[in-house]
Amino acid sequence: MKIRPSNDSGFTVVEIVLAVALIAAIAGLGWFAWSRNSTPETKDAVGAPATEQTISVPSTVSTKYLTISELGIKLPLSSGISDLTYTYAGDVKDENGGTLDFSSAVIKSACPDDKYSTGVYSVYDSEQPNPGVGDSQAGTLEARINGHYIYYHHPQGKCGSGKDYTKVQAYIEPVLKAVQTAEMAK
Repeated sequence: MKIRPSNDSGFTVVEIVLAVALIAAIAGLGWFAWSRNSTPETKDAVGAPATEQTISVPSTVSTKYLTISELGIKLPLSSGISDLTYTYAGDVKDENGGTLDFSSAVIKSACPDDKYSTGVYSVYDSEQPNPGVGDSQAGTLEARINGHYIYYHHPQGKCGSGKDYTKVQAYIEPVLKAVQTAEMAK
């Protein structure tokens, strides 16, 4: 009796069917992701001849800035704070730093009895080891620009709480954003 060698090399029908099913599943997931993330224009453009499109470019809007000459920086002003003014006290080279206080006609009308209605910005020439919002802390670091570190303290006086704070809070965010996006003055 002769024994024939078995022919175990090759794929079985089950292995081939599983491979085809796996490839189909991956292709299906890819198609689903593509169709979910593409716009109707993209879907229509596939296989279609290229068409000419007109793109309108908005006119450039000039940005108004508040220049803080003592620090050599300028703050971009949004429409809500376009009349923003500042006072600067102190010396950034002093270990106690200096302070920036901001105001505008709208801010004054929201809380007329509080000089520091938008909070106080402490300015130092180095990063402070005590960031935080407590009385003995530097505040929240908002910007590093032109060798200055600007920290923010939320309003503490009459406008620091209650309904007066609610009125002023709408103006605090644009001022914070302006400080965070400050640029070097030229």
